Amino acid sequence: MIAELDYDMLKEISIRVARSSDGAKNFARAISVCKSFRKLVEDEDVLKAVVFDRLLLSKRYELFQPINGLVNRCAQAGNTEAQFILAKVILVSSSQLYSEKLMIIMRKSQASSCHDASIGNAGIVKPCKERFLASSFMGYFMPDQDYATEAPHRNLFHFQVVRLFLIQGSPSEITKMQIHLNNYVRFFFEKELRCSEFLSQLIELYACGEALEQERIWMEKGLLHVVEILTQYDGSHQMQFNNVPSIPSYLWDDPFETDGGNSKTGMSVVEELESQFERLRDDIICMFDLLCLRFSGGK
Repeated sequence: MIAELDYDMLKEISIRVARSSDGAKNFARAISVCKSFRKLVEDEDVLKAVVFDRLLLSKRYELFQPINGLVNRCAQAGNTEAQFILAKVILVSSSQLYSEKLMIIMRKSQASSCHDASIGNAGIVKPCKERFLASSFMGYFMPDQDYATEAPHRNLFHFQVVRLFLIQGSPSEITKMQIHLNNYVRFFFEKELRCSEFLSQLIELYACGEALEQERIWMEKGLLHVVEILTQYDGSHQMQFNNVPSIPSYLWDDPFETDGGNSKTGMSVVEELESQFERLRDDIICMFDLLCLRFSGGK
């Protein structure tokens, strides 16, 4: 019956499936089991509609490295949710390549400092599936490299996707990816004069993000404490004032509790850290754009 539907009807059904709460999983299942839906795997309107909200990235990022996979197809079609996920995969992949680069340098150094001919090949790193996948995946996003004709049309390069991550990433998301983000910067920009300064600014951003997340955790704990107090209150009995449990004082502003006007509540600290984080983010994006000029032939 599905095979008898015309293209427009199949497209409408596919878009509805793609926009469901588990859109990415549902659409992936549909194109894997139904030949009719596979016709729409190139349709940009459908790919832009795919929802990735509930897609959890496991530690096995290699599952998302196939160029013909749904994440890359949707990202190339302009799906911003897919582009955000793709940015994380690019960061992890470049981190793998940078680690491999360090390993080669280390083994070559060991081989050159040793006179024993029996380990003369210590500088050779045997290829493995993970490194091959990462190298093949990253090559697709390099401006100076061609890609296979059967791969989706390339509209994005690695630095464009990473820039999106820097713009849209929450403090928590950016902080969690700091090792891979640092390795990405070193892998592509280590020889650039601005690289050290950029890494220093990233360290400031991570520190601010961690402080902000910690402050939010304390605020959440305080609010949960307030909820617990309120739920324990028995409205049928009048509470004695001295028996009321204390509510965390950092949850509100009290002009009588200030210390020379310099006291800060938890909420004001969070707002200040958020503002500081956004200022640092803006500075980092500007510097990142300068680093990426070489990809567009800039000086």
